[in-house]
Amino acid sequence: MRMNRTHLPSRATGFVSWQSSTTAPRELQPPQTTRDSPGIDALQKFLWGALVASFPFTALEIWPSHLKQFGEPAVLIAALLGVLILGDAVLRPQRIFVPKGRSAWLLLLLMVVIGSSFFISHPIDPYMWPGHNPWTKSAKQIIQWLTDGWVAYLTLRFVRTWKDFRFALKCLFVGFLLVTGSAFLELAAAHWPTGMAHSLYGLLHNGGMEEAGRLNLLGYEPSIAGDYLLSVVPLLVCGAYYWKPRRWTLFWSAVALLLFCGTFSLGCFGALFVAALIVGVVYARRGSKGLIVATLLLLCVLVGAAVSSSKGEQFLGDRVSDIIENGLDPRGIPDFSTRDRLAHTEAAFNTFLEHPVIGVGVGKSGFYAYGAYPVWALEQEDLSQAAFGSDIITLPSPTNLFVQMLAETGLVGTTIFIALLISMLADCYGAMNTANEKWKKMVFAGVLFALVAQIIHYNAMLWLGMRYWFFIWGLAICAPNLLKQKDPSMREPRTAVKLSDLRARQLGEQRRAVSLARF
Repeated sequence: MRMNRTHLPSRATGFVSWQSSTTAPRELQPPQTTRDSPGIDALQKFLWGALVASFPFTALEIWPSHLKQFGEPAVLIAALLGVLILGDAVLRPQRIFVPKGRSAWLLLLLMVVIGSSFFISHPIDPYMWPGHNPWTKSAKQIIQWLTDGWVAYLTLRFVRTWKDFRFALKCLFVGFLLVTGSAFLELAAAHWPTGMAHSLYGLLHNGGMEEAGRLNLLGYEPSIAGDYLLSVVPLLVCGAYYWKPRRWTLFWSAVALLLFCGTFSLGCFGALFVAALIVGVVYARRGSKGLIVATLLLLCVLVGAAVSSSKGEQFLGDRVSDIIENGLDPRGIPDFSTRDRLAHTEAAFNTFLEHPVIGVGVGKSGFYAYGAYPVWALEQEDLSQAAFGSDIITLPSPTNLFVQMLAETGLVGTTIFIALLISMLADCYGAMNTANEKWKKMVFAGVLFALVAQIIHYNAMLWLGMRYWFFIWGLAICAPNLLKQKDPSMREPRTAVKLSDLRARQLGEQRRAVSLARF
């Protein structure tokens, strides 16, 4: 029987090196994808990369006096991509991309429910904001939601192979590098308030300098900067950049964690720590304990160092102590920010109790806040003035995405929303649990880690300007499709086979051939 020269046994060692791809049956080999995704031209791919890199810059707004949040670079790039893709669909309908899968359909259903909520109308009594129109506010919020859903669709459209995935994460890292540079600019601007760095920072950040000594990182505020890093840190520490060497991963993971600690965001700290525990337990069951244990230890050291500092004691330690001492009673908490958030969230939940089925409509919950505001908060002058004072021009809004969904879409929308989150978690967990390659497990663990951290932080966040949320959503929905594919840039594992096993295999093949010939 003839043998390929590349597979001749070594007499010195008694072993032969076999490629797994040469011995596996053809029907069991997963498909290899070496080309870019079909239907995507170079301009669209460039804009997609620019969109991913622009995610962290929520405070960089073009023409802020008129466009406001719609002037963010991410929104403008997403709109331009929409025009190009729509034009391409009109000219070449056969290239229209339709996502498949349970999570994709739940996302579409959620967008339909959110858009339909515009037509919900309930009496507003009393009407406290004559300068605001519920219909205009609702339309703006729905456009924000649809923009976020569009980002998730773009992720599904542009990330269909491992090559696409690597390109997306490279662009995300470019944005992270810009964030790292902005941290040095911010520190220089704080150190030299009359220097060039301060002037440049003022041009890039529409909200100005953060006087409390926390890092904004060109985000709208420090908590949003920390929220952005919640989507970057898990991908780095879990090794989702699987084509990079380990030293690269460790170095940039440490940089990301240091920047994260510089935001001094209590909600972000809690979300990252709890998510690390949850995903760590799940990931450790697959035999990969070392990475998560090291991450938890490093996180504990950094959190301890941050809390022990003066800023950490002010923004983290004191707030935790207040919550522990006062329990569930918000009236005794001295920190104004904590009481204000709890009051707005309770008001939104009371609005849900009044309209439990379909809610009051997206963007309209703030108009019902006065009638639903808790009594304990109205009795505190600082809270009542901050929410309904004569100089207040913004509507009260809950700092809890789940409560906001309950108030504005009722049980109908919230049920679909939670079902979508569970479906995406199942997609990631199933992919991580099924993958045989270690690098795939690391990728899916990173996406799962980021998604869990986001979901936990939804309890302390509301603003819909975080497009990276929906980028992570898209990656989670992509997981089952990526699981079936191979990355040609990753070498196949080589296994050593004993010479005796090789001869036994050859002898068995000869005997089967003789038996078939006789038959």
